[in-house]
This record gives sequence, C-alpha cells and structure tokens, in this order.
Amino acid sequence: MSYGRVERKLPCDRRALRSNRDGWELTTTVNAPSGRYGPTAVSTGSEMIVWGGSDTVGYTATGARYNATNDVWISTSMMGAPMGRYGHTAVWTGHEMIVWGGTNTYLLSTGARYNQRVTRGHRQLLRTA
Repeated sequence: MSYGRVERKLPCDRRALRSNRDGWELTTTVNAPSGRYGPTAVSTGSEMIVWGGSDTVGYTATGARYNATNDVWISTSMMGAPMGRYGHTAVWTGHEMIVWGGTNTYLLSTGARYNQRVTRGHRQLLRTA
C-alpha cells in the first residue's frame, strides 16, 4: 500500500539480473552445433567458440560461436578449417582460436587458427615441417 505516494517501476536490464542469479538457464539451440563427443571450447571474453569433435556421422570440421548476452549461435565458416577431429587441443590467444592435434582414425599433427574478425572466417592452416 502506498498511501497516496506514487511508486515507479524502474526499467531493468534483464542481463544484469541474470548475472546475479545462482543457477542454470537454458541456451537457445537455434543454429547450435550438432551434438558431439570431444569438441573443444574456448572463451573469447564475450563469446564461447565450440569446434570439432565426433558425432553419429563421423569427425566434424564444424563449429559455432555462442554469444550469451544475445543468446545466439553463429556458425563458424568451414573455409580453410582443418579436417574433422576429436581429442584435439584448442587455446584462445586473445584474438584467435588455435586448434592442434587430435585424432580422426590417425593421430594428427596439423591444426589451424580461427579469427572471426579477419574476413569473418579466414583461417590459416598450421602444419608440421
């Protein structure tokens, strides 16, 4: 009861409320990568990049970036991506994701760098000498 006082509801930022809660919240599955075993994931600070692994068809050379602020998945380009694999290593350098090694029937000594800012999908293949 306000007894004549005008109460105002202030607009709130749903993201701020979400970040203060302790619990799980489902993410969208629209454009999410297929279910898979053994992918890698790195955090860029604003997005999570998931790549590779193995699904019911075989070894995947696909991935996606997830933006939690907007709850959206964006597929990574397959142009220049390394061959599909699982059990590989991935690191975030501060500006690109580097994928190395793993297996797809054979042990792999190849990898690639992914940088979503360079023409949105340019990758440089890394190989052993």
